[in-house]
Amino acid sequence: MNILFITTDQHRADTIGAYGSTVCRTPHIDRIAASGMRFDRAYTNHPLCQPSRATIVTGRLPSRHGVFWNGVDIPDETVPTLFPSVLADEAWDTAFCGKAHFSSLQTFKPTPRPENLAGSGGYGADWDGPYMGFGWNRLVLGGHYPATTIQPPQGMHYAAHVFRDGTDRGQERVAAMAPASNLAPHVDAPETWYPALAWEDHQTHFTGESAVHFLRGRAASDRPFFLWASFADPHHPFDPPAPFAGTYDGADVLPPSEPTEAELDAKPPFQRGWAENSLGVPSYFNPGWLGMTDRQRRQMMAAYYDMIAGVDHEVGRILDVLDDTGLAGETLVVFSTDHGELLGDHGCVLKGPIHYESLVRVPLLMSGPGITAGSVHSGLVCHADLASTFLDVAGLPDPYERDGHSLVAALGGRGGPARDCVVVENDMPAWGRAAVADGGGVESLRTIVTETTKLTCAWDDAPQLDALGELYLLDDDPAEITNRWDDPAVAGLKADLLDRLVEVQPGKALHGEVIGLA
Repeated sequence: MNILFITTDQHRADTIGAYGSTVCRTPHIDRIAASGMRFDRAYTNHPLCQPSRATIVTGRLPSRHGVFWNGVDIPDETVPTLFPSVLADEAWDTAFCGKAHFSSLQTFKPTPRPENLAGSGGYGADWDGPYMGFGWNRLVLGGHYPATTIQPPQGMHYAAHVFRDGTDRGQERVAAMAPASNLAPHVDAPETWYPALAWEDHQTHFTGESAVHFLRGRAASDRPFFLWASFADPHHPFDPPAPFAGTYDGADVLPPSEPTEAELDAKPPFQRGWAENSLGVPSYFNPGWLGMTDRQRRQMMAAYYDMIAGVDHEVGRILDVLDDTGLAGETLVVFSTDHGELLGDHGCVLKGPIHYESLVRVPLLMSGPGITAGSVHSGLVCHADLASTFLDVAGLPDPYERDGHSLVAALGGRGGPARDCVVVENDMPAWGRAAVADGGGVESLRTIVTETTKLTCAWDDAPQLDALGELYLLDDDPAEITNRWDDPAVAGLKADLLDRLVEVQPGKALHGEVIGLA
């Protein structure tokens, strides 16, 4: 059995047809659901890129692996325990293409990691690994403008692709990525434009083509493989090029209703600050949904959907190669993302210390031999489960302790892990306090999700009950409008959830060194 793992970045589950989208069309991603299993209650364990990806490769919660924020690297001593390292040790061919974000791009001082902006210049043109347990690599550094404008000798494989036929042509492509290259349809939403870059030069196509190249070379091999194809879209900025720019029109999308004053008053105060962008956060991290016009909101949403259309196209190319090479019948295909996107829910956009379903509930689809087509798993699962699942599919004993549980039994229709809750963690480094200082100086949050409830509280190795938290009864309030934190009618439920949260947390959180910004 081979394993193909496809991920996106900042991808809402409800923009996928298999998860009920009536506007955003994803026929190729839907192929995975139609031929396999859809997990309806899958969650990330952290709503930021680097901590989430570290959880996926380690199978451990962020408070245990230490990558608690962007700008914190997976420690060198942890690398042998990563699931791709275990696979490689057992003679699996392991491969990665796209945005990894296992290490920091922009650091306060250089590191020798290939994903580090300064460090990447020390690798020769022929380098392809190993890295984080992956023997073959095609890396996209950063994956989002302006990180995509990195030039050789820095920038690894995608930069080499952009500059493949010389400096002048490379500079032309870099210019075609920029907001100044904006093509029709004209937009004025923040963090949104339609670049003049050709699709063959875009990082989404580069990731898809790298995966296709790897798979085409596998047909004659008798060694099992694990390939992770990691798309950097639809993460902001929302900059889809042709032919996918304009796939959706602003009139096609429906922005969510603005939160009422009563709703905002009942939520932790930093949520109002995030919605209004009154916390001093740069536009790139939070353009301020409530300050945008209806036209701008629709433009941003349409461009976000356009980016998904581009990713879906490349997913289709990858699935077609599996079929064409005969690998489909002996390959487990898994699709997910690192975290979701708020996209206007509750007046918030992008991501932050706000754990609504659109941000922390993620798509998870699996298809392959022995999985019933069109099946649905409704139990709680999370990213920490993936490492154990992959090693179980490979038939390998796991010599390392992890926080997840294998989903193989669920894939075979034999139930699955009896998980009564999922935990989402979110810690902020000390330098991050200023961004939320006007809203109470929250440093850490913990969220516990059960079958019917969600509770979020401030955290410092234990719940901080003097701060306003959140409690939603998801059966009655799936949109998470009414905060029941202070409602005496559910005081017993709140106490039970807090007790359970304390039970499932691993004790004092491990916080690695913050060495950079992203």
